[in-house]
Amino acid sequence: MMRFVLVCLVAALVYQGWKWWDVPQTQPADPGVALFQRSQVQPTTPEESQAKPPLANPAPQPPPQTADALLTGLRQADPAALTVGFANLVEASEPRRALLADALDIAVAAAKGPEDLLAILGRGNSFLHSTHGRQLARKTLGEILKSPGDAAIVQTTKLIEKCMRGAIARQDSAAFELVNEIYSKHLSLVRSVVFNPSKLNAARSHKVQ
Repeated sequence: MMRFVLVCLVAALVYQGWKWWDVPQTQPADPGVALFQRSQVQPTTPEESQAKPPLANPAPQPPPQTADALLTGLRQADPAALTVGFANLVEASEPRRALLADALDIAVAAAKGPEDLLAILGRGNSFLHSTHGRQLARKTLGEILKSPGDAAIVQTTKLIEKCMRGAIARQDSAAFELVNEIYSKHLSLVRSVVFNPSKLNAARSHKVQ
């Protein structure tokens, strides 16, 4: 009896596999593809074409950002424009690179503190890959170090997080140098603020039994 059941199962599997293999080449397995092919092949009369609803138009795509719009966005520290602007600084040639840098400098001049400067650096780490971007990052770090210790630790942490939001090529030594510089300043802040002996004078010791 068991042998009979096994034979039936094998036969069923073979039959199903043959049905799958025997599908004509002109009949795709995906019903959506088949429907698309039928709609392309079958002719329609004027009456049928009027009866069928037209296909929905694809969603309109936003127009590419113009150079003037990009520069305006950089001056206003628009997040989307900053992402594109720092990326363009890497590949742009003169005089376009100078225009981008000047627009970023206008945004920097309007910044009111480290938090604004952090925002101007953008959402990712594109600023690491251009000379002007690294200069802005060092300016941001300098302003952060003027803040009180606790606030400076929070802000340097944000700056390090920005540096980690993207790839850094092995050969990009300038980017690695800046990241190490930021981390070194952050570590010094942590040691001087968190592990400050003056803040441990009131600490109590407890002997573990």
